[in-house]
Amino acid sequence: MTGISRRSVAALFVGVALVLGAAPASAHRAIPSQEEPEPTASIDLVARSAWIGEDRPLTLDVALSGDTADTTMRVRIHPPLGSSADLDTSLDADVGGITRTIDLGPTDEMPVDADGTRRIEITGDDIRLPGIHPVVVELRSAGEVVGLIRTPVIRLGSQDDPLPAPTLSLVVDVAVPPTLEPEGRRALTGAELDRLNRLAGFLDDLRALDEPPPVTLVMVPDTVEALAASTDQRAADVIDALRAAVALDSTTTVAHPYVPVSAAALVDADLGDVVDVISDTGSQVLADRLGAEPAAALWPDADVIPEAAAVLVGRGVRAVLTGSRTAADVGAEPPGDERGPLTPAGPRPVGALSESGIDAVVADDDLGTELMAPIGDRVDDPVVAVADLLLRDGGRGSDVVVRLDDAPAGSLVHALVPLLADPSSPVTTSRVPTGEPTPDADGEPPGPVTLPTGSADDLAPIADRYRDVAAGLGTFTSFVDTGSATAATLRLQLLTSVAEDLADGRRIALLDTVDTAVATGLGSLSLTGQTDLNLTSRTGSLPIAVQNDGTEPVRVMIRIRSDRLRFPDGEEFQVVAGPDITRIDVPVEALATGSVPTFVEIRTPDGEVLLDERQLNVRSTAVSGVGLALSLGALAVLAVWWVRTWRRGRNTD
Repeated sequence: MTGISRRSVAALFVGVALVLGAAPASAHRAIPSQEEPEPTASIDLVARSAWIGEDRPLTLDVALSGDTADTTMRVRIHPPLGSSADLDTSLDADVGGITRTIDLGPTDEMPVDADGTRRIEITGDDIRLPGIHPVVVELRSAGEVVGLIRTPVIRLGSQDDPLPAPTLSLVVDVAVPPTLEPEGRRALTGAELDRLNRLAGFLDDLRALDEPPPVTLVMVPDTVEALAASTDQRAADVIDALRAAVALDSTTTVAHPYVPVSAAALVDADLGDVVDVISDTGSQVLADRLGAEPAAALWPDADVIPEAAAVLVGRGVRAVLTGSRTAADVGAEPPGDERGPLTPAGPRPVGALSESGIDAVVADDDLGTELMAPIGDRVDDPVVAVADLLLRDGGRGSDVVVRLDDAPAGSLVHALVPLLADPSSPVTTSRVPTGEPTPDADGEPPGPVTLPTGSADDLAPIADRYRDVAAGLGTFTSFVDTGSATAATLRLQLLTSVAEDLADGRRIALLDTVDTAVATGLGSLSLTGQTDLNLTSRTGSLPIAVQNDGTEPVRVMIRIRSDRLRFPDGEEFQVVAGPDITRIDVPVEALATGSVPTFVEIRTPDGEVLLDERQLNVRSTAVSGVGLALSLGALAVLAVWWVRTWRRGRNTD
């Protein structure tokens, strides 16, 4: 039986707690199958086409085995099904009356293909009414049924008599918990790599289709960075698949903060400005690593309060993406053990944000779980899945969003998507809707949904510490040279400290790491060299030596002052100090002779942080122009006095 049937729900959706649907009970009466004698022959469905239309016949390829001499085949067609529950029943028993019987005659007279199969063709004239019709193929012998096949047939509609169908939007989540550790390394587990690799394979399969269906990528930039940094071939394969998927016109890349964050928690902690910083950083990572141009209209988190909504609206956000298990008031709870109706995505108004300009796009969490589960062993399972979607939609023609964070080989989604990519498919695919709220089938605006108010995260206890560390890192960033790998890593560690659902101990450890690294970096600079210097001419230069104990070049401000020295290039200037010792020769002009105290400081480029200071004792033996003039004047006066005294002495003699 199929993965959609009641008998095999446990096999198809093993371990999955379904939110089961309020499908209307069918008025049809289940007719038990005829009791069959011990079969001497059997019939199996080998392949089939997807659906039937006015000019599109349905083909069923069947294989016979056993003693088929004197056997005949007959096709029974039943009325359209009214519910998903009826679909389940129809896979094991008759549902409703018989609308048409087609006798195919003796099996021996049917053409046999090279692979031994026989083909049955049913035309649009045989099934005229749009909907899902149970079809039964009987293998008969001596008037008894010795084997049969049950399969649902989707009769497509026409322009005059359409078949209402949902539209699916596929969202692929590429995410693992924050990978950046306090010590600076990135951690990706083998299980995480395997799951991401399965998603990459799914994206490659979509790309290989003649017309790839639209897909929305929600990628956590921190995860992308971890993949890019990994030496594992699985990670390289994922990066290649993401880069190829992003390049497709059918792909939408959602702008995502560097790590998942709660805008509500940040605003509550008076860290609303971090939303812009962490979002811009995330978009830059996606652009640099994958060549993506992220779209800001969709915010990938539901923790939004009015104050946070204002911040997001300023970034161009029009809707938040949430799940049917998170949002309330998305629809009636289904009774009993039935799968529920599909969840219309919207966009739908959010009660608390009615004045904010932000709506909610609601993903059908249960359908996503179903599609990621293993497919059954029936040949027609993908068609059964499409039929199930049509019946659960109930004729509303809903927009339905499905989020996938895994796509195991052999899962239902792998088999379903190629059918949806067929241009004739009744269930179509589209981009995630983010425009105006979508009216329902009756033309009424969708009702509001309720989202969580606030957040489970409380960032208030670390808010002051975050601001202090961020200020220190800002100073450090201005201090290190452009392109510093250390500053880049510290900035990402700072942003990771406010990630959603992060343990408090890890938050503090990340902040401590950044704080310690900044203090160490700023403390790595000192003045060195001689303190007693001689200046033997009126102009010259003073050697200033800067010791850098770090491993990267840094920018520093040199400030020098003296009452009896002039500095033609100014008393303040910036230099780049590489690792080890950097010597700077400062042009100087002496204004006096003797011992001249000179004070030297090194500061951060903004001048705010004093890194080291030192006093130099400069002994000037040079005579300045003014001093020389005074000296010559004094000698001239002395000479005149001596001459006059000598003459006066001679006259006296």
